[in-house]
Amino acid sequence: MKFLLVSICVFATIAFVRSEVCRVGAACTDGGKTRVVFKQIPQASDYIVEVIPTIDGPFKSTGDRTASARCKEPGWVTAPGGYQYMAIDALTDWETAAKLCRGESATLPRQAFKNEEMFNFFRSYLKNQKEWAFWLPLSDRGVEGTWMWTNGGKLSHSDQKYWQEGQPDNWGEQDCAYMNRDTEKWDDGECHGKMSVVCERKI
Repeated sequence: MKFLLVSICVFATIAFVRSEVCRVGAACTDGGKTRVVFKQIPQASDYIVEVIPTIDGPFKSTGDRTASARCKEPGWVTAPGGYQYMAIDALTDWETAAKLCRGESATLPRQAFKNEEMFNFFRSYLKNQKEWAFWLPLSDRGVEGTWMWTNGGKLSHSDQKYWQEGQPDNWGEQDCAYMNRDTEKWDDGECHGKMSVVCERKI
């Protein structure tokens, strides 16, 4: 039984290599009972072993062990700040776009605008996509003129710089925001319009 637990502990702290960066955590303790805690990871066959980090003796660890890994999972690209992005090959309305991302355990992109480094990565990523308009998790459907992130957060002062000049103008029923790949700015559009989808997830 001890051999099995040691094997699990070592396996959970292995670092792997492929094409994208992920993280796998493990904490092994011996406090009367041996316990092994680790995040679920894909099958080992999806990876190539690169290195096994040091463990402080059998069943011992000074805390959570976090190993970097590179995911083989297709479609996702890794950005600075521990986030990944994936473009979905579909033109959809705003609500459907959000559902498609939830199906990938992700959201429409918000953290892409967190800082200059992440935004520069994101806009470069969009340049490689065939479509030009991408939904954002941002709308004023709750209160006209009050733009909110879908998680309930308000726009910060620094967020305002991303709006295209003169936008949002609420022309017609434009209650949902999208990013224009070519201008690299936000605009408001009709929520039932058909636009592209890029999903964002934390790794």
